Amino acid sequence: MTSPLIPILARRPLFVWLYGMGLLMMIALGCSRPDKGSEDAEALLSEAVELIRMGEPPEDLAHKYSDSLIISAFLSLAKDASGEDLQTKWGYYTQALDFAKERELERAAADISVRIFLDNDLIYTDFPIDSLLQQAAVIYEAERLPAREMDVYRYLVVSAFQKGNYRKALQYSTQAMEIGAAHDFGEKTAILHSNMALIHTKMGDYEKANEYNFNALRIFESLGDPLQIARVNLSVGTLFILLKENEKAGAYLQRALEAFREVDDLRGQSISLTNLASIYKQEGSDQLALESYQQAVAIDKQINDLQGISSNYSGIGDIYLSRGEYRTAMDYYQKSLELKKTTNDKSGEGDAYLKIASIRKNQGQYGEAIQLVRQGLELFEETEELNKQRYALETLASLYERARDIRAALPLYKQSYILKDSLIDIEKAINISLLEEKYLNEKLELENLSLKFQGELQETQIRNKKRMLNIYLIGLVLSVLALLVLYFQYQRKTRAFKVLAKKNLDLINKEQQIRVMKTRLEEEEVERTVVSISDDKKRKVLQKLEKFMEEKKIFTTSNLTIDKLAKKLNTNRTYLSQIINKEYHLKYPDYINKSRVNEAMHLLSNLEMTSRFSIEAIAKEAGFNTISNFNSVFKKHTGITPSLFAKKDEYQAIILP
Repeated sequence: MTSPLIPILARRPLFVWLYGMGLLMMIALGCSRPDKGSEDAEALLSEAVELIRMGEPPEDLAHKYSDSLIISAFLSLAKDASGEDLQTKWGYYTQALDFAKERELERAAADISVRIFLDNDLIYTDFPIDSLLQQAAVIYEAERLPAREMDVYRYLVVSAFQKGNYRKALQYSTQAMEIGAAHDFGEKTAILHSNMALIHTKMGDYEKANEYNFNALRIFESLGDPLQIARVNLSVGTLFILLKENEKAGAYLQRALEAFREVDDLRGQSISLTNLASIYKQEGSDQLALESYQQAVAIDKQINDLQGISSNYSGIGDIYLSRGEYRTAMDYYQKSLELKKTTNDKSGEGDAYLKIASIRKNQGQYGEAIQLVRQGLELFEETEELNKQRYALETLASLYERARDIRAALPLYKQSYILKDSLIDIEKAINISLLEEKYLNEKLELENLSLKFQGELQETQIRNKKRMLNIYLIGLVLSVLALLVLYFQYQRKTRAFKVLAKKNLDLINKEQQIRVMKTRLEEEEVERTVVSISDDKKRKVLQKLEKFMEEKKIFTTSNLTIDKLAKKLNTNRTYLSQIINKEYHLKYPDYINKSRVNEAMHLLSNLEMTSRFSIEAIAKEAGFNTISNFNSVFKKHTGITPSLFAKKDEYQAIILP
């Protein structure tokens, strides 16, 4: 089963797309220009470049050329090394950095660090770029360059987001936001709002994400920036996809697509088309989805966006797989896999292996499918993605089961269930932590508002001493009233909560009493009607029962009463009830419900089922009449709700810089 990916969250980092290229042009490094007094700057630069290629030490070059020209030579060599080994490019950058630090050119060193981050060739590498950016932020702060300092923090947001460290990304965003607020950087602040919306979306706080999206939209509308407005509409549309509100999502995405076409923004068009394709695919409009994916691929090829091409190839493969056109689906999955390898996207590479494995499974080639899933599992272990590891283990176990190797399947199922339990615990801890963080942030906002209010009162006192007393008294009265209102509201809510809790406890106790009484009555009825059953007859009935339950799955029949089942087994309800009680130590309803819950757990663990059917549909497939009954019985047997059982980390996101 394939989990539905939201393309905008599964493709390129949106932060970098949003403003990275513009800032790259702004970094006209002070150290990147030859001396103004030089009559032939290009000749001197070429000469310095050749000497560095020949191994001339920088300290010797310092006797012949200016510091800025030597640094420019290293940067020129780094640029020319784009088609070579990345280690060579990194070497030139580090030499430029070391030289700038030796000559105590702090600002030049910071500018070089930023340039390294904006070098697209180094996006998918393990070089210590984050530490360079942190040093650059300190330098810009000391040099009192707030605009550049803010940009560096935004780049750190991008880097943290790409690594999946959303808390760190949020921390850097807050630091950048403080700088923007202090210096009235309107457009950059709006971009930060948009980026923070993406972070909160990935963290599952959709309410906060929506708030930041519309904050950004208001600022961009006041600035009259159609491109940024389109990008926020794209972000809002993506959020509505996650909320399963496809109609709203489609409206925002269409609006964004039209705006991107008006300003000729190809990348925006591509991402909008990819997201629209995901909506069409969910709604069963495969042809529309296919056309949108193909248009997006054509655009991605124009701008050489390998991640975008790979994502769209995977989406196209999904459509052909659902149609049963395995050969075509395989071609697209293979293309996607090669691009994932090129971009060093380990997680995406693992996803591709599992999708190819699903084709081999459908073709009955279980051995090859097992090898592919194992490759994917190794990659998920490398990227430490627990949810994907769990899915890979389940898939691997089911393949061994199909191949009739139960001995190999059982430990894999066990590992999967253990991992699922740990994921549930982790998710609970994350949710609690998010609530705590949200509370602290809101408390900090209230404290900031309070400080701002006090500052305004002090300014008013300086301007007009005569009116200060009245204003102070009014403010004090209002504050006291507000506190009183808050206090009484809190007390009222607390009392209401206690009453509600007491009622719930009473209801639970009554339900338990009723359940105990019902069980006792059933046992008494069975005892009164106990009859002697021969071992032979008991064995025959038991064999038929097991056959009906295991092979025909008769328990999936809704309204399956004990009388109906007894009739199908050519016996009577009394015999059947006694056999179930003695063999399984369960009452008939519990026996049937247990089988249905096991079937539901199997279906909910199948990603293909949960991506195609709702929980209600799966409940009916397992034999439950109503979703409420399903939820109640499922929780009784497993201790958790069906939605929590099926929940997993389905999305990867992108951010803008």
